[in-house]
Amino acid sequence: MIAALALAAAVAQIPPRLPDARLLDSDGRPVALRSVLPSDGRLLLAVARYRCSSSCGTLLRQLPALASAIPSVKVVAIGPDSGEGPVDASRRRAASAQGSIEFLTGSAAEVGSVLQFLGYSSGDSGGAESEHPAGLFVIDAEGVVSARLSPLASAAEVVRAISQTSAKEYTPAPLCRPLGDALARYWPAMQFAVRVFAVAVFVAVAAMLAGFWRRELRGVGTGSRAP
Repeated sequence: MIAALALAAAVAQIPPRLPDARLLDSDGRPVALRSVLPSDGRLLLAVARYRCSSSCGTLLRQLPALASAIPSVKVVAIGPDSGEGPVDASRRRAASAQGSIEFLTGSAAEVGSVLQFLGYSSGDSGGAESEHPAGLFVIDAEGVVSARLSPLASAAEVVRAISQTSAKEYTPAPLCRPLGDALARYWPAMQFAVRVFAVAVFVAVAAMLAGFWRRELRGVGTGSRAP
């Protein structure tokens, strides 16, 4: 009984490994996910919707720079939305102008197994304007997640995450928040517009009060000259 409990505890401590999901590359050819895992290096796995222009788009646009800055790391992108296919992946690959990056898609079941491995729940898929999976994941040579990063992580943060040997602490799987990201993007402009409006109101009120004050002064002057 004790041996069985010890074995169960040991098994529970074994971290999950990258699933051998059957996906499609940007040309529509089947790809086993584990086949892209370097045997002597690390995999930088980017999760992002190819049609999303929010944090996902920012993440996808920075992948070529990351691939160039860290040539020892294999960079692969996977679309979490099963509604996207090789055509979407092909467009992203063409836009990246970086032939070493692979852009993958897959069925809901296959992509779902990858998302679950990365720490997402089954309810994280979301609609076009709702929260959905997006982030950078460092996978070691054994197929274990060693770091989870925001889709807006800087290159320096990615380099630090790759250099660490194992995950220092558990962090929740990151998400893309289109509405929140849009608000953050336009917040400075909104603040500026509010300031301009406030100044305009102040000037208008000041002008109105000044005109009222001048009329009052003219009225007092006219009254004092009356016989």
